[in-house]
Amino acid sequence: MNEYGKPRDDDQDAQTESASASAMDATRGAPMEIDADLRAALMATSRSILVAQRRAERELREARDVLEQRNAALARANSMLAATLDATPVGVLATGPLGAVTLHNRRFGVLWALSAAQVEAHDVADLFDVLRARLLRPDDFLAWLALVNAAPDAALPLHCETVDGRHLECEARPQSADGRRVGMVYNWLDVTERVDAEALRSQAHAARLANEAKTVFMSRASHELRTPLNAVLGFSQLLQLQPVVAENGKASAHVQHILRAGTHLLALMDDLLQISRIESGQMRLSIEDVDAGAAVEDAIRLCEPIAAQRDVCMACLCAGTVLVRADRMRLRQVLMNLLSNAIKYNRPGGPVTVRVGLGPMGPVLAVEDGGHGMNAEQLSHLFEPFNRLGAEGSRTEGTGLGLVITRQLVQQMGGSIDVSSTPGSGSVFSLSLPGLDIGI
Repeated sequence: MNEYGKPRDDDQDAQTESASASAMDATRGAPMEIDADLRAALMATSRSILVAQRRAERELREARDVLEQRNAALARANSMLAATLDATPVGVLATGPLGAVTLHNRRFGVLWALSAAQVEAHDVADLFDVLRARLLRPDDFLAWLALVNAAPDAALPLHCETVDGRHLECEARPQSADGRRVGMVYNWLDVTERVDAEALRSQAHAARLANEAKTVFMSRASHELRTPLNAVLGFSQLLQLQPVVAENGKASAHVQHILRAGTHLLALMDDLLQISRIESGQMRLSIEDVDAGAAVEDAIRLCEPIAAQRDVCMACLCAGTVLVRADRMRLRQVLMNLLSNAIKYNRPGGPVTVRVGLGPMGPVLAVEDGGHGMNAEQLSHLFEPFNRLGAEGSRTEGTGLGLVITRQLVQQMGGSIDVSSTPGSGSVFSLSLPGLDIGI
């Protein structure tokens, strides 16, 4: 106690330590009782921690599901991108800033006959060496690569031809991200079909111009030559009527030779001019319904003088009334060409028969002769201009253009002509024309 009767601080500390020691001794022997409020607070805290843990686990699972969904979507997008690139006709090759191949599609491998492993096994420099070895002009490819490296921000095209004859076009474009260049994309396209089509169009245009020039030339040549040739023929006929020539066998033979040569030249000029008109599309046709039987009878009457000279008998066998769609005048010309050939190349006294009827595809007009026929080799050259199949040295006149004109006229009228022949048994020329039948 101090002087005021109060306990000293040292006495209080001693009492406190004594009380604590007594309490500790008491707790060693029995469990310490926790206050109810404290116990409630602890349990509330435990529940809060458990709820927070479960919420965190749920959020983690949800985040994991979202991540998996996004990864699946990314995988689908990559798969769709790869499928799209593989479906495009353009061969795509992408390279990184260090020269590594970062992307390529199937078409690129097809264009260069390289597998995916072969493409990915090279860096871009080695890969371009492989491509360069397959080009017809590899130096042009090197020069183009130099331009691409010198101007990386420009889209530079290249046209090249491979050693196997294909034509390829390539365009190099820079690949950028965030305003900086991260690589290059090379797009390859096979343009062989387009180049071939352009070449064909160019050839067709040149052929059309040449054909037009030929037609103009033939027209002018025919006009310039026909006038003096008609004079030659006219004066030859006058000479033939002169008594001094008629009484001189040698002179008469010479005049006859002039007349035959002039007539042959005039017929040749007419045939050439007609072929030129047909090929240039300048011949106009008037398509109408024509009685095929009547057209045949008309052509037979016109050819009777020639047939009488060679003692050839002509007949027409028509199965009723057959109408064809044709140009009346050109059909008569076709029939007369076929009949004159059947007469000229027939045997003396041989038959010529024209059959008019319906075939599986429509009206058919067949001209049959009893001549010597033709073998397979002769048939293969039958419609060649100026090819008379060995008859050049015979006494039979002709220019070798009649059948050429005949086939072109038939085709112009929408029909076709077929030939069958057996050596020693004659030939059959069959015309198939569009039309309709009446009274069959």
